[in-house]
Amino acid sequence: MQTVITFAKSLQKVDTPRLALVGKSMGSVIAYRVFAKDPSVKALALLTPLCLSVSDCDNMYPSLKKESRPILMTMGDKDSDNCSIPALFDFLKDDSGDIWISIAGGDHGFGIAAATGTLTTDKTQRNIKAVVTSLLNWADIKLNP
Repeated sequence: MQTVITFAKSLQKVDTPRLALVGKSMGSVIAYRVFAKDPSVKALALLTPLCLSVSDCDNMYPSLKKESRPILMTMGDKDSDNCSIPALFDFLKDDSGDIWISIAGGDHGFGIAAATGTLTTDKTQRNIKAVVTSLLNWADIKLNP
């Protein structure tokens, strides 16, 4: 992923001082690890993080609670197989950083059918719209001077 960051920074259209990473599910763990090592990345969004227990959260995202850069964590309200909302809140209860949490409707895929990748219902479309809106609003607040 560091190669991708280096490449992105080389592009004229990329506003490098506002560079943020986004990762979903296991990709959230990878994005966090790269973010933790690269202070040039301004913000991080974790979509459907992996956090079944406080110890899981701590193992997947070590030192996240001490991070001062903006972080958004977004999960579905029915994603209990991958992210326990009570465990996440317990994990973050003593954080000292700038961590926002957004909870949308749906499971680990916010209701997208895993086999086909299709938006199966109007409710699923609303879930995805809520996730995207939350992400864009957070980015607008956190990445604009």
